[in-house]
Amino acid sequence: MMSSSKSWGVNQDISQACQHQNLVITPSPHAIEAGYVRPAHRSTTNKRKQGEIGASVTEVVYPAPLVLPGDELALDPKHPPQSVQSWRRDKDRNPVTSVKNVIYVAAAPEIDPDVDFLGSWVRPKQSRQKASDRSRNPSPVPPDIKDIIAYLSAVYHPLSVNTFSSPLVFTPWDDSPTSDIESNSSSQNPAQIRKPASSSIALRTSSEIIRIRTRPSPDSLFPSQINLDDLLDVAISILPSDAYCLLLLVSHDLYEDDDDVFVCGRAYGGSRVAVVSSAR
Repeated sequence: MMSSSKSWGVNQDISQACQHQNLVITPSPHAIEAGYVRPAHRSTTNKRKQGEIGASVTEVVYPAPLVLPGDELALDPKHPPQSVQSWRRDKDRNPVTSVKNVIYVAAAPEIDPDVDFLGSWVRPKQSRQKASDRSRNPSPVPPDIKDIIAYLSAVYHPLSVNTFSSPLVFTPWDDSPTSDIESNSSSQNPAQIRKPASSSIALRTSSEIIRIRTRPSPDSLFPSQINLDDLLDVAISILPSDAYCLLLLVSHDLYEDDDDVFVCGRAYGGSRVAVVSSAR
């Protein structure tokens, strides 16, 4: 079983300060067009008295949803809200058990020197931006994994939130003809190599090498993107036996389907895994 070297408590200091000059805690302008109206403070307070929420809701404590075009709230703003009690009774929720009770966070994979070009894929192109604008609005620094673990520890207290310690490394993908799965007999722990495809790299775990598809970025903001579905396959394959869930962080821009301009990530609740990109 792959385990963590350290668990971060709820009082862990945050190592990075937020670089945003303005924080938006109100819905987007599209919310008005969609007909969304946030419940008044009185109604949320009444629900608190009824035991449905633990504290009075304010925009500072609980920022309003953005309600962007295509969101569920934008498509059906009058749909009845889900209460906390309804959420707790949901049979699709994964129960916390004595066996599966640890949240794992995997840092963005390292990059093998043979595919060092992947390092340039995490930086957005700035050719269209004036130098003066770039100096005033530098590219944000991805959040430190320690800060993410500290945040998750506070939100999901008292569950343990641990770093996933087994190494993950982006490597070249061998495009030579192979069967669907081959074994590397020269390795003490045979690595499984899956059927190759064009425009691919690989992600090496402790037990296998998994093909990762790539493509040029449609909006040219980043040089290229990495396929989200392939990363989810990785997350499922490395899920520790005691995991309540596993979060795989990536620094690269992602896509899921051919029609996507980009995606920020996806969670598969039934599989207990999620992949989140910090690129955008």
